[in-house]
Amino acid sequence: MLHLRKKWVFVTLVALTMLVLGFTLAGAGKRNNMRLWRGTQDTHVAFTTPKSKGTHFQTQDLTEQIDGKSSSLSGSRKPGEVIMGKMVNETLKAELGRSAWRLLHTMAGKFPIEPTIDEQEAMRDFVYLFARLYPCGDCARHFKVVLEANPPDVTTRETISQWACKVHNVVNERLKKPIFDCAKLAETWKCGCAENEEEMSS
Repeated sequence: MLHLRKKWVFVTLVALTMLVLGFTLAGAGKRNNMRLWRGTQDTHVAFTTPKSKGTHFQTQDLTEQIDGKSSSLSGSRKPGEVIMGKMVNETLKAELGRSAWRLLHTMAGKFPIEPTIDEQEAMRDFVYLFARLYPCGDCARHFKVVLEANPPDVTTRETISQWACKVHNVVNERLKKPIFDCAKLAETWKCGCAENEEEMSS
């Protein structure tokens, strides 16, 4: 029975992740299709967003470096309302929470060291969509409040990893659980997906 519960939690998280990534990639594709370069020497990007199915459009200019990196993001998806309902099974809720934190910490640990604007937007969108679609509605609403006070810092791998640790500790404090030492992230949240032989042997 325990094996079936763990399998259910794993399948649920995988399905949720695929759904969130689908929304994120679809949004990124639309953003990329709407961007038009105004000149090779100009660092401004212009895109048009349809306001309706009619002929009226709204144009917005963005300042962005040509190499795809900038100190600020071009714009991000605004968080919406929580979608899921209450989860009454406390055992499944706890198992889901542990799996969700492992997923979030592992993604942060594998995030590019110096991500592009598109990669930063993808991670930020994922975090907010993950909160909206998290299977435990009550947990999602609590996490949404945490996000409002602590928006994800997607500037680098280090900043998103430390952010994930910080918000995890905010939740731990609310639940009266031990506070985690954020200096031990690398040794605690190992994903088993080494990028080179040296890392695999360490």
